[in-house]
Amino acid sequence: MRTIVITALLLLSFNASAQWGHKTPPPNPPPPVPLDGGLIALIGAGAALGYKKYKDRQE
Repeated sequence: MRTIVITALLLLSFNASAQWGHKTPPPNPPPPVPLDGGLIALIGAGAALGYKKYKDRQE
């Protein structure tokens, strides 16, 4: 009986240690966001608004 208990405990401990070793891979990084079209339009609109305010202030 004693050998059966010891064998069962050894098998359970080997099984538990094998499960702890498995780790999930890290998630994929998010795709890069293109900032070319919309960002250039915002910079252009800000520059145009700033130029208009500059001209209005001088008159």
